[in-house]
Amino acid sequence: MRRGCITDYESIYARNYFGHDAGISSFDPAVIAAPLSRLAGQHAGRVLDMGGGNGRLARELEPFDIRTMTVDIAEREAPFYARADLSAYAAGSARELRARVGEVLGDDYLLTCLDVAEHLDIEHLADFVLNMRALLPRRGLVSISHRPSSDWNTYHSTILPLSSWVHILRLVGIGATPFDELNAGRGMARIGGADPSLAAIAHWQRVDPFRSEQPTHQTYLLVEAVSQTPPDEAEVRDRIGRFLDISYRAQKRRDFDASNAPVLHYHLNFVQDWSFLRSLLDVWPASRVRTTLRTDLIAPHLAGSIAAVLKRAAVACTPIDTVQGGFHAMDHWGGVDEALVIGSAEGYVSATHLSASQLLFEARRRGASTLCLQHGMTLPRRLTFAAGSFGAWDEATAATLRAALPPADAARIAVTGSPKLLDALLPGDDAALAARLGAQVGAFARKVLIGTNLHWDAHRHGSQATYAWIERLLARNPDTLFVLRPHPDDSSVYGRPDLLARPNLVLMDDMALLALDWPVARLVRAVDGVITTYSTLALDALAAGRPLAVLPYRHDQARRPEAFFPASLPLNGAADALPVLSDEDWNAGCLPAALTSPRDGTPQEAGREWFEPSRHCLSRITGLGRGAAAHAVEPTRDAMAEAAFEAARFVSFDRHPHQDRANFTAGLTAFLNEGA
Repeated sequence: MRRGCITDYESIYARNYFGHDAGISSFDPAVIAAPLSRLAGQHAGRVLDMGGGNGRLARELEPFDIRTMTVDIAEREAPFYARADLSAYAAGSARELRARVGEVLGDDYLLTCLDVAEHLDIEHLADFVLNMRALLPRRGLVSISHRPSSDWNTYHSTILPLSSWVHILRLVGIGATPFDELNAGRGMARIGGADPSLAAIAHWQRVDPFRSEQPTHQTYLLVEAVSQTPPDEAEVRDRIGRFLDISYRAQKRRDFDASNAPVLHYHLNFVQDWSFLRSLLDVWPASRVRTTLRTDLIAPHLAGSIAAVLKRAAVACTPIDTVQGGFHAMDHWGGVDEALVIGSAEGYVSATHLSASQLLFEARRRGASTLCLQHGMTLPRRLTFAAGSFGAWDEATAATLRAALPPADAARIAVTGSPKLLDALLPGDDAALAARLGAQVGAFARKVLIGTNLHWDAHRHGSQATYAWIERLLARNPDTLFVLRPHPDDSSVYGRPDLLARPNLVLMDDMALLALDWPVARLVRAVDGVITTYSTLALDALAAGRPLAVLPYRHDQARRPEAFFPASLPLNGAADALPVLSDEDWNAGCLPAALTSPRDGTPQEAGREWFEPSRHCLSRITGLGRGAAAHAVEPTRDAMAEAAFEAARFVSFDRHPHQDRANFTAGLTAFLNEGA
C-alpha cells in the first residue's frame, strides 16, 4: 500500500519522462567522459551505472573502450542491462544482482550513480544506500543535486545538504569526498522567476536554506567502501529514519489502520489547508485520495508547488477556480456518496470562506460524509458551516460551540483534534534541523523559530517595527540561529533581502518547506524555542513541548468578544497564561527568559490532556464515517438566498482579486526576479 506522501516512480518516470529521451542526460558528456574513463581505467576499464536511465553514459564511454553495464527500473531490452528497483532493498535480491553484475563486469569495476539520489523518495533512502553498498566493490562516482527541479520541483523528491548525504552514506560503510576535478568551476547562474517551470529553483536560490554549504546545485562525490562488514539493515533504517525526522510517520501508521480508510476528498481552499492534508497523506493510501486546489485563492507559486507534490505521489489533484469546477471534479471522480469530504476553511461569513462551504454542502447533498476541521485560534459567533460535522480541537471548544448554536447545529459539533497538532506531538530527533539544513546549524548554541503574521493587524507593533526588532535580535544573539516562519499570506519578508542574507537567519516559508517536504509542525519540533504571535504556531510549540514566548499582540483584534469565541487553550483555558515578550526584551533584542530559562514561566506541561483528541485524530476523523452523512438533509433556504447561492458558484477570485493572494503574488514575484 503506497501512502499519499510517497513518490510514485511509475507515473513520474516510466511514461513520458523527458530524462529518458534519446540524447538527454543530466551531465555534460564533454566534461565528464574523460575524467570518468580515467577513473574506470583504475578498475579494469569496467563501469556499473546505477540508475542509468536511457544508457547515455554507456554510449559516451564506448570510445574510451570502457565496458559499461546499466542497472535501472525501466523495462528495457538491451545488452549489458539489468532491471532493478533501487528504492527497495532485500538482501537476497541484492546478492543475486551483484552476482549477475559479476558475470558481466567481474569483481572490480567503478560504480557510477549520476543524477539519481535526489529522485529517490526520502522514505526510500535507506533502501537506496543499502543497494549502493551491496553493488559497490571498491570505489564509485556519485552526483547529487541539492536544489528543487524544474516544473515546481516535480522530480526531486529528496533535497538534502551535502553533509547529510555524507552522513547517510557513512551509515552503510561508504566514505564520500568531493571530486574536485568535476566540482570546480560549476557555479550556477542566477535564475529568474518569470518562467513558471523554474520558479521553485529561483526561490531556492534567493532563500538559500543550506547557506551555500555547497556552492553549486550539484556535487560530485568520490565514494569508497570503507567497511567490509555488511551493514545491519534494521539499524540503518532506524538511524536514517530518526536522522531525517521521518520516523514519526511510521508511528502514525502503526496507530491507524489504513486498510479501512474511506476514499478521501480534500478541498484546499487556502494554502493553510495544506498543513492538515499533508498530515493525512502520511497514512492515507494514495489511490484513495482526491483533492481540489483553489487556484484563484492560493498564489500561483504555492499552488504550483503543492500540485507538484501531489503529482509526484500520484494523488489526484484537480485545480479549480470556481465552485462549479469543484462540482465538475466530483462528477468526474464519481462515488461521492461513499467518500469522506474534508475542508478546513468554513465558518467565517466571507466570500472566500463561503466558496468552500458551497463545495462541502454539495458533497453533503450527494450523500457524502462531510467534515470541516477547526483551523484557527478564534471562531466566529456567526458560525456558518455546511459540513455534516465540525471537528473541534478539544472538548472545551466543542462545549462552547454547542452551547451557542441551535440544537440542530449543536449536534453536528464533534471533537476530532487536529492532524497538524498530531505531527507536533510525535517525538523526533534533536539533530533534525542540522540534517535538513546542513552541518552549519551545529555552529549555533540554540535554534529559535520566529513566527510572524504581519499581514494581519493583531501585532501590537507594525511591520517596520517588527523587522527592526528582528534586526536587534540577530545582532544581539549571534550564537543563535533564527528560523523565520512568516504567515502563508504575508509577503512583507520578500522586500527584505538584506535581512535574509544575515548569517544567523534562514527563511522557512511555504515554498521552502514544500521543497523539503517537511511539515511546519516538524520544524517546530526541531528547534529549541519559539517566538510567535497569537497563532496556531503557539499551539504547535506547546504540543511539541518547546519553550514559547508570544509577541505583543492586540487583544482587541485577536480576541474580540463581540465577534469571536476564543478557542480554548491547553493553559487552563486562559490565553493570558501565554508568556508575552516584555517591552525590555523587545527594545533590547534579548531572548526572553521563557526561552533561556524554560522553568521561569514556560507552560510546557500545562494541559497535556487538552491534546489527547489530537493524538487520536486519525481514528476520530474516520470514525465519523456515515455518522456525518446522517446530516445530509438540505437546510431550508428562501428564494433569494437560493439565487445568491447558485450565482456564487461561478465566482472566480482571479476576476475579483482576493487581496491577500494578490499582494503575496506580487511580493514573491518581485523577490524571484530580483538580480536575475
